[in-house]
Amino acid sequence: MSYSLRRATGWNLTGYLYLLLASFATTPTLIRALGLAAYGQYALSLALAGLISTLDLGLPRAVVYFLSQSGLTPSKRQEILNSSLFAFSLLGFLFFLPAAIFHSLSLGILIWLNFLLAHYLSLPESRGDFARVNLRNFLVGTANTVGAMLVALAGFGVTGILYLLSFSTLLTIILVYVPAHPFSSRQTLKAFFVYGVKSWLGKLVGSVQGQYAKFLLASSPLALASYTLGSSLISRLVGGVTQVSTALFPYSVSARGNSRFRHLYLRLQLSLVLLGVLATLLYQAFGLPFLSWWLGDYSLAASVHSFLLIYRFYALLLLLTPLASTVIDSLGKPLMTSFLGLATLVIEVTFTWVYLPQLGLLSPAYGALLSLILIVPVLLIYTERILRQIGNLSRSTPDA
Repeated sequence: MSYSLRRATGWNLTGYLYLLLASFATTPTLIRALGLAAYGQYALSLALAGLISTLDLGLPRAVVYFLSQSGLTPSKRQEILNSSLFAFSLLGFLFFLPAAIFHSLSLGILIWLNFLLAHYLSLPESRGDFARVNLRNFLVGTANTVGAMLVALAGFGVTGILYLLSFSTLLTIILVYVPAHPFSSRQTLKAFFVYGVKSWLGKLVGSVQGQYAKFLLASSPLALASYTLGSSLISRLVGGVTQVSTALFPYSVSARGNSRFRHLYLRLQLSLVLLGVLATLLYQAFGLPFLSWWLGDYSLAASVHSFLLIYRFYALLLLLTPLASTVIDSLGKPLMTSFLGLATLVIEVTFTWVYLPQLGLLSPAYGALLSLILIVPVLLIYTERILRQIGNLSRSTPDA
């Protein structure tokens, strides 16, 4: 199929909005059914799964990068897919063992299946077939929202939810299955790892950034639940931008030198600034009443609100990072985004660790905000500079 940025973005935003609504509708019931302590255990299990899943050495982005190259022959494309299947299967097994031994079999199976799913989604993503890519949002997302709520109400607890997530992941793999011959190329594997490791650090840093505070706040169920809910709301806001940037990646790989690509990027970033300002103002006016109505627990709502009063400004800056990082990665310079991500993490974790005794729940909010105040200008300036250097090489029109 021909690549359409508009169609790809539409499917990604549809999947994102579905998850947003499903999570919004089910989270309060899930918390009541599990209780704060079990909900905290559930959040930590997913945090651990998320962290381990990012130890993929950047292979998902690397595979999509090589599959998105123009002029690939069918045999070369098949060779890339074979190498990808081998690499993801091996990585999944290596992380399955410690997760199953030291945590639970249910978590180990989920982690292994997540690695396999990353392989099977790579080909449709590189082709812009985000209808298939978003099967993960619709199937796994339903299991993690509506399914998790029903499992909790039935009394099966966190283990039952993890097994349900594994089943939905396996079902997604079956539905997006791409046949491949059981052999791989050493040369292709080497190219994956060379590109992938450069971008992997940034992905790992992002995962640690999103999860480390949960472990620091684990001793307080209220603080842990408040951070989980507050950061989850922000991640869902930024998730829409991530869906746009994911849709943009294959196009930006093939559109290097396109004279209009820089203008498209700038228009998208300006739109995100306006969206972020609007969201910040709306939360100031309606945030606490909304949280109280949604959660049905004023003390929990007030705790989440105190966190979000600071964290919303972090979200405003965070909205500007996915597109810039994607552009840099697509231009073959993922190491730069990785280094900037590492610098962000060091600043954030250092601040949070030092001021955790004094600020408690607010320490990760202030740490995250400080890190982006320092790093986002560097990221945006670098992205604009590199776009100026390679842009204006052709006058082709994007296939929107």
